[in-house]
Amino acid sequence: MTTLAENPLQAIIEYVQGIYAVRRDATVDPVTRLMEARRLFLVGGCIEGRVPLLQGDTRIVPVAQGGLRGEWVLAAGARPDRRLLYIHGGGMYMGDAASYRHMLEVLSAALEAAVLGIDYRLAPEHRFPAAPDDCLAAWRWMERYGPAGEGEAERLWVAGDSAGGNLVLVLLQDLKRRGGRTADAAVAIAPVTDFTGEARRLEGGKRRDPFLTVEGLAALHEVYLPPGQDLRDPRISPLFGDLSGLPPTLLDVGEREVLLDDSRLYAERAKAAGSPVRFAVRPGMTHVFQWWTHVLPEARQSLQEIAAFLRDPR
Repeated sequence: MTTLAENPLQAIIEYVQGIYAVRRDATVDPVTRLMEARRLFLVGGCIEGRVPLLQGDTRIVPVAQGGLRGEWVLAAGARPDRRLLYIHGGGMYMGDAASYRHMLEVLSAALEAAVLGIDYRLAPEHRFPAAPDDCLAAWRWMERYGPAGEGEAERLWVAGDSAGGNLVLVLLQDLKRRGGRTADAAVAIAPVTDFTGEARRLEGGKRRDPFLTVEGLAALHEVYLPPGQDLRDPRISPLFGDLSGLPPTLLDVGEREVLLDDSRLYAERAKAAGSPVRFAVRPGMTHVFQWWTHVLPEARQSLQEIAAFLRDPR
């Protein structure tokens, strides 16, 4: 077993593959595998006992407003009028805001901002369009309310990873269609941009990411989407939406990602439509490696660069 001292990324890969072995056991029924994946989500961060703890002066402020559920993460010095909406990953069926506290703390400190992690409704109990509807509602609420209550926001940003990255890109198009204030800048980390698989047919099938496979992405359809959905619907596959007039957006993806071409193709089409989009590939990195910011130096560096982009996306 590789140790963190020897090779942090390889140690993380071996550790996570071990705890998620049940997901590869064909004799275990799909519902049990799904429930186990949810239960083990945060356990994946506790490699070699390195629990992703927060700094003593970081504050957590729960949010329960109508149908909105989540929490504010405020590192020392965070300003309540600088707000980042963060949409967590997890394949649309697992993960929650609390499991991302350590990652959001880094962003809060780097941005000197309050970070709102939301618990959107998960599939299969709540299928599309529950998740994008919840993200839109969360954004509208965050425009008016911060961790100290009602008050105008000086800066508004949105970011998310994987499934949450998909929801970020969907949200940007929702905001454009509906009018009103949009994000000052946005970040999608390893987003799913295309449920048809068009982007992945380029090179994605040749890549071997230990955390996400082409087959795993195909299974997401059954979990997240009701039967008969048009996979080219922009609220499902933002790649096929109107990509003009969007705010500055960073697509940040690992080199080993099966989703690398999802980001590449989205960036190409958005740029062709005149939107300011930046595409960054992290050499040697795997799916949403940023989540291991407490043990992986490349993850913390990436989050610092993401925060720098949000502060100044020019």
